[in-house]
Amino acid sequence: MIVSTPEGINCSPYTGSTDCEHAMVEGDYVLTAVSGDPQLTISQEWLSGCDSAGGTSATCGVTLDADKAVEVRLACEQYDMLPPDEPVTTNTTIRCREIKAVKGYEIGDGGRVRFEAQSSVELGPGFRVNSLADYFVISVQ
Repeated sequence: MIVSTPEGINCSPYTGSTDCEHAMVEGDYVLTAVSGDPQLTISQEWLSGCDSAGGTSATCGVTLDADKAVEVRLACEQYDMLPPDEPVTTNTTIRCREIKAVKGYEIGDGGRVRFEAQSSVELGPGFRVNSLADYFVISVQ
């Protein structure tokens, strides 16, 4: 997720939006890549558009004195799934380098979950899919 200081930009490719375009007033902004989720570890690389910092630093400074675009590459490094209070019952796709689910994780009736990992998917003992769940995919790319 990318957020700005002062407020105005708050976009997340993890919710399906990979392009974020916002009209902002003229001034100085600091963009920061944050996970927005304590279970999610991300890395970022600012590819272009930063006036200060950038690269693999946490922030990207931008002075809006003209139309500007900032490009960033976000990667989900690891997602640690903890036992939810309620079973997962909505469409969910989790894409990370590593995915770990601890004991007791559950997909409820009709739940749809897809795990996509670049290196490993690890599901602990107690992981289960209820009998009526109609969709469950694990893939390691």
